[in-house]
Amino acid sequence: MWILKRISQERPHILKLSGRLESKDVVDLQRLIDLETAKEAFTLDLSDLRIVDAEVVRFLASCEASGAVLLNCAAYIREWIKTNKSTDTTTERGTN
Repeated sequence: MWILKRISQERPHILKLSGRLESKDVVDLQRLIDLETAKEAFTLDLSDLRIVDAEVVRFLASCEASGAVLLNCAAYIREWIKTNKSTDTTTERGTN
C-alpha cells in the first residue's frame, strides 16, 4: 500500500510518497502525479517510501530526468537509480 499526498500548495508542488510501491502501481502513481501537478515541475519527498521494485526505480529515474526533484531519497534507491542510469547509457550505446 502506498500514499501520495500534496504537502505544499506553492510551486513547485511537493508531493510526499510513502509506503510500499510496486510495478503494478506505477500507472496509477503517474496519473495521480499528473492530476496533482498539471504536468508542472514538482518535488517528490521520498522520506517515507519503504519498499520499491525495479520498475518503480525506472519510474523515479524518469521523473528525475524530466526535471522532478527527488527529496529525501533513501541511499539504496539513489544507488539503484544511479546504476539504472549507467545501464541505460551503456545499452543506448550498444555496448551491453
